[in-house]
Amino acid sequence: MEAKRKRTDPAPPSPPPPPPEEAAAASAVASVLGSDDLLRSILLRLNSPTCLVRAAAVSQRWLRHASDRALLHHFGACHPPRPLGFYLRLCSGPAMNFVPMPGLPEDLAASVRLASSKPGDRVVAFVEDCCSGRLIFWVPCPCPLRMYRPLHPARGIVAYPQPPVGTDNSGFFHSRHFLPRDDGGDGMSCIAVTLMHNDLRAWVHLQTAADGETWGEAVRSETIELPQRLMPNIMFLRRKFSLLANGKIYMHAMPWYILGLDFASTSLFCIKLPEGVKSRCDGDLALSRAEDSGFYIVHLRNARMYVWHHNMDTSNWKIIDTVCLRQAFSPRHVENGTWGVDVVYVAAVGDNAKFVFLLINCEIFYMHISSRTLKKVCDIPMPHGLLRALYPLMTAWPPTFPVLNDGPNQDE
Repeated sequence: MEAKRKRTDPAPPSPPPPPPEEAAAASAVASVLGSDDLLRSILLRLNSPTCLVRAAAVSQRWLRHASDRALLHHFGACHPPRPLGFYLRLCSGPAMNFVPMPGLPEDLAASVRLASSKPGDRVVAFVEDCCSGRLIFWVPCPCPLRMYRPLHPARGIVAYPQPPVGTDNSGFFHSRHFLPRDDGGDGMSCIAVTLMHNDLRAWVHLQTAADGETWGEAVRSETIELPQRLMPNIMFLRRKFSLLANGKIYMHAMPWYILGLDFASTSLFCIKLPEGVKSRCDGDLALSRAEDSGFYIVHLRNARMYVWHHNMDTSNWKIIDTVCLRQAFSPRHVENGTWGVDVVYVAAVGDNAKFVFLLINCEIFYMHISSRTLKKVCDIPMPHGLLRALYPLMTAWPPTFPVLNDGPNQDE
């Protein structure tokens, strides 16, 4: 019996070559998509950090370029962090009230939801501070002080034990403030700053707690002779009293001077305000962090807003900008310092004095200072109509990039 001859299927016909114009187009696309320089140029032209994170999820190659330090530096210069919204601390009513900025792009909706959500399972008593993406707040429990990163909830909530009151019979208590440690990283350390005084002599007690650990031993600074008496702490209702920047703490505690503390050496010093600048009431002067070794102040006087920069290396003041509020708010009548008419207060100032939140009666306005962009952002809800403090929350920077699994096509 003859063996059956094996049957083989005919080979499929080869596809016809693409037309010359399509082949040229495909070659051009491949050369474009394969160019690292062009890819980086495209990434730099994205509209927001959220878009950059989404682009980084395309492949390992895109992730490598999107997360490159040099590219992030240029991208951050073109798209600096912006206010996502702010936390209000009112004299009564909701203890934690986040107000998103109006007109935010859709890609920030998820960030707004995170910032608006209640941190943890405890009732928030009030917000203490918000700086560098870290929110400090109080809850009614044995460990009342908490720190939380609203835009990075996976980091968790850090609870600190009850801060020790301490005794210092040599002077009188003036004020105590809690600040996030200025470490420039992901740390959750907290600093307690207690200002003491005895007539024209003042000193500070510093205590630090790292990531929920117990408070360290209080370190007392040197004593300094003040050039004038401290303002009563009841004045500090509508602004942050202290600022931590570049290893120094600045406290606006006197009408004509800034009280400074070098965190490393615990030495105190006084900085006289610029000629003609005097704080007459709460809310007419506020501090702002600077990228360099100095700081900014925003001062309101005679319906004008003045922006000053102090250089710690040269100890010199420099006027940066002057804004006529009557022109900015025209035709609305605005005047500062005269009761019975509209009174303007500085509620908060952004880093590098880029923007300012102003309180006028029961309305809050946002102004981008250099561009003079001005818009109303909210009304203070009645009957809680006394603003105690306003704490801006900035968009996250640098962005958090996804972790991609290795795959055969991840770099294609």
